[in-house]
Amino acid sequence: MTSWNARALAALVTICPMVGSCGFKSVDYCDDMNGPTTALYGSRTFVERDLKSPSTARFPSQGDAQVRVIKIAQCEYSVVSYVESENLLGAMVRTNYIARVEVDQKTGVTTLRSMVY
Repeated sequence: MTSWNARALAALVTICPMVGSCGFKSVDYCDDMNGPTTALYGSRTFVERDLKSPSTARFPSQGDAQVRVIKIAQCEYSVVSYVESENLLGAMVRTNYIARVEVDQKTGVTTLRSMVY
């Protein structure tokens, strides 16, 4: 790193905490815009873990009529959806699920509270 780059980086590290976040806004993963999407995609991660062939998983789009994300408390959501994937015999099957997830407001990390297939 050149001495100019090092000085510029040092200045940013020193100045940014004093003025806020240097223009970077923190994301609220629980707000009305981000919360449902974060919960939906987070729930899919947990569903994939239970599949026999996760690489074949096909999830519906968020706008699908059979997909519902319901806010049940601050940063807690109930996700009603389905996945289509291959079973052990190679046949595509549809599995409905309801996942209750909690979203960390600052990081967007999703924690599974319960899952019903």
